[in-house]
Amino acid sequence: MLKMEMSAKLDKNSNLKKVTKRKKAYASRIEEVAAMRTKFPTKVPTIVKRFHKEASLPLLEKVKFLVPEETTMSQFVAIIRKRMNLRPNQAIYLLVNNRSMMNLSMTIAEVYNEHKDDDGMLHVTYASQEVFGATGVTEISRNSYDNGKNVYLKKYIIKWFVLYVEQLNLIS
Repeated sequence: MLKMEMSAKLDKNSNLKKVTKRKKAYASRIEEVAAMRTKFPTKVPTIVKRFHKEASLPLLEKVKFLVPEETTMSQFVAIIRKRMNLRPNQAIYLLVNNRSMMNLSMTIAEVYNEHKDDDGMLHVTYASQEVFGATGVTEISRNSYDNGKNVYLKKYIIKWFVLYVEQLNLIS
């Protein structure tokens, strides 16, 4: 039976922070983590969720992961990217406990030891960021360009072409 609860608690800096709605009671989550750690001692129980204001990245089909302890954060980012089928020009970053970005060379075990939650899980949030210089370029698909709907791409190409022609004129 699922039980919904809403509570508030103090974070490490003694600031009041709201805890998101939980689907299970706190005691049952602790028991679940203890059972997972007993059955899989070399795996880290991790919950991965999308940032609440994120709009461009898809939701993951599953949010609970048992990640091998020796997996680095960069390998974990690659796993998450693969599960979301992201294009190379889409950037994501991971936040641990909704506030800390970790060094990508750290292992999941190191991150877990430093940042595990009271329930024993490692809570990771993913979000995106506009990259590669132009707003809207990360959301381009061939169909939208072919149909003439994407104004951002056309402006970007025109600016690039003008700069290229100006450089040619300076050279000759």
